[in-house]
Amino acid sequence: MEMRSRLAGDLDSCVVALRATHEADAYPLKRSGAAAFYRARGFAHTHDVAAGWSGPDGRPVTLRYYALG
Repeated sequence: MEMRSRLAGDLDSCVVALRATHEADAYPLKRSGAAAFYRARGFAHTHDVAAGWSGPDGRPVTLRYYALG
């Protein structure tokens, strides 16, 4: 897959999308329904990893990994 270089307006579009997501379900400040979505489709939680960044409140962020199985 070929990817184009970022354009000046790309970040503005990302901000719009992230704001809409946050306003719809307060993500990322509360857990989304992603875990249930993955389990319902046959994915299993395999492990967690500490992210290389922190949340807006300074607390660590945990990334959850899933595998089909």
